[in-house]
Amino acid sequence: MTTKMQRFTAYRREISRRDTHNQYQKNPDNEPQFEGVIFTDGTCAIRWRTQLGSTSIWSSVEDALRIHGHPEYGTEIVWHDGPAPEYWAEVEGDYLRSQGKDIVMVTY
Repeated sequence: MTTKMQRFTAYRREISRRDTHNQYQKNPDNEPQFEGVIFTDGTCAIRWRTQLGSTSIWSSVEDALRIHGHPEYGTEIVWHDGPAPEYWAEVEGDYLRSQGKDIVMVTY
């Protein structure tokens, strides 16, 4: 449970290097792939910004990012209203460390 809503925008900085998505399923690396909000009750909504956009509702941001987070695709999530939730900070940090990369958390 959170005390305030939290917005985020997800980019996949390396999606163009992968052969896993067609033009309907991805945007260029520098454009958002999806936007989301975590509501005060913990429910999470994601709105895809791709050519065939859709909206999904999840019980939690953890559930949503377990399916759509993909740090291996170069996913970078910008958290607009505070730090990344603990779950995502751990997932992202673990992945970056496994790749020998520095951990940089971006918050706006």
